[in-house]
Amino acid sequence: MLTGFEQNHKVWQVQMQKPETLVLGNSRTLYGFDVSSLEGSKPFNYSYPGPIIEEVEKQFKNMQYLTQAKTVYLVADDICSSGQSSRELSTMFSHDIEWLKAEFLRAKYLISVDTLKASLDSLSKPEFYDYYGRRISFIFGKGSGETLSERVKIREGYALSRERNSRECNTEVFERLLSNAYDTDIDISLILNPTHARLININANNSTPVNSHLKMKRAIVSINAAVAANLNTKPFPIYDFNLINQYTTEPFDLVSNTEPKYWWESSHYKKALGDRLVDWLNTPENGRDASIGVSLTPQNIDQHIGLQLRQLADWQQLNPAAAKESMQPIIN
Repeated sequence: MLTGFEQNHKVWQVQMQKPETLVLGNSRTLYGFDVSSLEGSKPFNYSYPGPIIEEVEKQFKNMQYLTQAKTVYLVADDICSSGQSSRELSTMFSHDIEWLKAEFLRAKYLISVDTLKASLDSLSKPEFYDYYGRRISFIFGKGSGETLSERVKIREGYALSRERNSRECNTEVFERLLSNAYDTDIDISLILNPTHARLININANNSTPVNSHLKMKRAIVSINAAVAANLNTKPFPIYDFNLINQYTTEPFDLVSNTEPKYWWESSHYKKALGDRLVDWLNTPENGRDASIGVSLTPQNIDQHIGLQLRQLADWQQLNPAAAKESMQPIIN
């Protein structure tokens, strides 16, 4: 369930701030992407944990209702439809009736005794979010782990325990979202978040068919180009940061539990890496470092996938212990 800030407050921040440049993402951008230095007028990090594509579409419509934003960085880590959302999304309003209902629920929330207690308790606690919507502190605990080794094993255990799924990916919602953006003159940049090589290794081997994460990149490029061709317009840019490079191969010492510079665990990067992504996006196209991010097109996708396969194989060969360790299921 969405809880706390993401559910009850973030949408109201968007309503009050009227941002013009937004990041619509997941928990990866929520923790790691500092939009304060992102080029663009009035930026805001409108990310929340684990949205399915149906929820992202709802959020996109909510953004359209609340703002005049014309620049959106849209995370495309998962574009496959999962069906009806099971979350309470009453605050994600996109027309007047929904807004009135949300305002009523907000008023009830604000005048409740529980909210007053929570507000008073928060006065003695550190800030969890910055002005631009990024969560500035990682949630440590039983569910996510305290030490590095605990966090890594839990996160990689989730990835390993996912059922292999060979069903065809339904991308109708994603296609509809792109068409909506074209129709309303919203400039989207599609982003693929970085994950650690350990997690890339799991996703490459623990999927049906193997390397489905790379096939998904090809699908995103194909769909983006097809939607644009249908509307006789230029495809949105696609920026792939999920590469094998000096950042995603940072060693994890799971014995000493020394904190990595760039990672909370295999799936979530720190602000230190997010700042590299923001710098890359702010750099003119001809000056961007291809080892950090690559702009994907129909013309370069096959070559790009081939390079990523070779680089993953090189990492596996140079780091056999880490490659094997990341494929071990979590043992309670």
